[in-house]
Amino acid sequence: MLAYKNTIANAISHGLIEPGSVPIYGNFLFTIEDEQANLDGLWIANAKGVTFFSENDAYYLNRTFIYSEIAHCTKKVSLLAMSPKVELSTSDGHTYSMIVEQEDARRFTHTVHERKKNIAKF
Repeated sequence: MLAYKNTIANAISHGLIEPGSVPIYGNFLFTIEDEQANLDGLWIANAKGVTFFSENDAYYLNRTFIYSEIAHCTKKVSLLAMSPKVELSTSDGHTYSMIVEQEDARRFTHTVHERKKNIAKF
């Protein structure tokens, strides 16, 4: 719980969480300098897109995918962990997944879907 609170506080201090943002916390794989890193951090659905944020002594990740870059975002079940997970796929073929709490997964995927739909109207 302390890691979650610290990550939220760091994201706020970097201006990544704004009114209407929907953050989820968990563990995800991300490629940094051609190496896959297993990161604990946030995915934040905000007005611009979905931001991946993770920060510790070894690395700093702040990567935003604008909604037009996101192919789809779905809630699934991880059979290995037997818990919900969120999968985010980008239009360039990358897929990222994060194991999260049930309510977090539902709220996050709904928010991304609605914001993508609103962007598509323009």
